Amino acid sequence: MLIPRYPGVLCALGLLSADFALDFGESILRPFDADAAANLAGRAKRLVSEGRAALAARGFASDAMAFTVEAAMRYAGQAYELTIPLPNDGSVGDLRERFGAAHERAYGHRFADRAVETVSLRVRAVGLTPGKMTYGTVFRRDEACLVRPPPRLPR
Repeated sequence: MLIPRYPGVLCALGLLSADFALDFGESILRPFDADAAANLAGRAKRLVSEGRAALAARGFASDAMAFTVEAAMRYAGQAYELTIPLPNDGSVGDLRERFGAAHERAYGHRFADRAVETVSLRVRAVGLTPGKMTYGTVFRRDEACLVRPPPRLPR
């Protein structure tokens, strides 16, 4: 455990060293079929464009931007979703197959004959911060107080 001598400075360091992120999302809740795939691809491209514009408005150059696109999907009738990453261009080619594989990894099975639903779409737009500060650039090791972890209690 590390207890910094100047905790407020450490908190500020965290703010200065973090990338800037914006989240965009839409609820969809519709069966995933050919029409839904085309619709999802269009929505993903639009959300990435909105993220790009928002980051540009905050002064980030296009080479300092990164995006993640994810769809929340489930089998029809289920109450929980799995998050499936999409390529940044919004293409959804094998999305149903990737959902089935993710479901099988998570729960040990897949339903080949059950309908799949798209629940939501999320895009995270990240403005990459240049010249990030690190712990070593602000604190020396002797400026922190090292504390032993608490003792384990007997069972």
